[in-house]
Amino acid sequence: LTAQQRLFGISLDLDVFSPKVAPAVTTPAPDGIDLQNTLKALKKASESPYFIGIEIAEFTPSKDTNHRTESLILTVIDTLFGAQPT
Repeated sequence: LTAQQRLFGISLDLDVFSPKVAPAVTTPAPDGIDLQNTLKALKKASESPYFIGIEIAEFTPSKDTNHRTESLILTVIDTLFGAQPT
């Protein structure tokens, strides 16, 4: 594979998380996947020189009355692209 063929992105469907973590989604999953393990996996993936970005799907802003899902999205973005150690 060439370097360009190794490039990858991630599509994160917020429906995969418990409504306790992400209540503002299209189809809530009552026993969703663990947030901390997901963040660790995303961080590891973002350390690859071939990682180019993320798509975050299934956010329903009108259902996010307490901004919990918005906060989750910001946490994911910060995990992937936040301040890098110097």
